[in-house]
Amino acid sequence: SKSKWSNDAGWMTSSSVCEWYGIVCREGKVTEMTLSFNNLASTLPDELSLLTDLEVLSLSGAAGTGQVKGSLTGSIPSSWGKRMVNLVALELYDNQLSGELPSSLQFLTDLEMLNVDGNKLFGPLPSEIGAMTSLEILDVSSNDFSGPIPTEFGLLTNLLSLKMSGSEFTGFLPTHLGNLKSMKEFHAQNN
Repeated sequence: SKSKWSNDAGWMTSSSVCEWYGIVCREGKVTEMTLSFNNLASTLPDELSLLTDLEVLSLSGAAGTGQVKGSLTGSIPSSWGKRMVNLVALELYDNQLSGELPSSLQFLTDLEMLNVDGNKLFGPLPSEIGAMTSLEILDVSSNDFSGPIPTEFGLLTNLLSLKMSGSEFTGFLPTHLGNLKSMKEFHAQNN
C-alpha cells in the first residue's frame, strides 16, 4: 500500500504523472519507473504492461546487505514480456517474488539487464531467454530455479555477466556457453 512507501511524493495527487517520485517521462510518456528501496508492498500489477514506452523498470527491494527484503510478492506477469517491448532494464531483485520466470520475456529483445536475484522464483529457466540477444547482464541468483542451464544461453553473445548461484541447477554446463566471448563474469556456485 502506498501509505507505507518511503517516498510517495506526487503519487495519487492532481500533479502530472511525470512529476511523481521515481517517474521519468520523455515527450509526455513514462519511460522510467524507479521505485527501488521504497518499501513497496504489493503484487506486481499486470497494468504496468500498459506503459508500453517504459525503458527502465526498477522495483528492487532491499537497499543493501542486512536489509529486510522487499515485500513485492506474487509472480512476474506474462503480459510484461508481451507489451513492454521497449524495456532495456528490468530490476526486481531482493523481493519475495515467486512462480516461474515467464517465457514471454523472450519478446524483450532490447533488454540489456535482467536482475531477479534474491527472490523465490522456481522451475526451469525458460529456453526462450536465448532470444533476448541484447542481454548484457543476467542475474538469476539466490532463487529456487532447477533443472539444466538451457543450451540457448549460448545465443546470448552480448552477455557480459551471468550470475546463477544459489539455486538447484543440475547437469553439466552447456558447451554453447563457450560462444559467449564477451562474458567477463560467471557465477554458478552452490547449485
